[in-house]
Amino acid sequence: MPVLPGAGAGGPTRRAIAYAQEAERLGAAGVLLLPHYLTEAPPEGIARHVELVCKSVKAGARIVGRDAGPVRSPLTDLTAGESDRLSTLIASLGPQ
Repeated sequence: MPVLPGAGAGGPTRRAIAYAQEAERLGAAGVLLLPHYLTEAPPEGIARHVELVCKSVKAGARIVGRDAGPVRSPLTDLTAGESDRLSTLIASLGPQ
């Protein structure tokens, strides 16, 4: 059974990196990466957070954004440049 622990819910990027690296060290199949400041971060900050955490581990990545109704959903309103940057990062990680 794959294990996907959470990393970084509401905390700083450095904490999410530490959690992701520890999960990888312990053999987790991946991590559920949440935004560093939930709905309070601008899209470019969330994109940078995802980029830094993904680059800190060897695991693959899949970006999923959900419509959360009246609450702003992260990664659903990225600019074209931010989306391209994350797509390039994910492609560089290899098959999922």
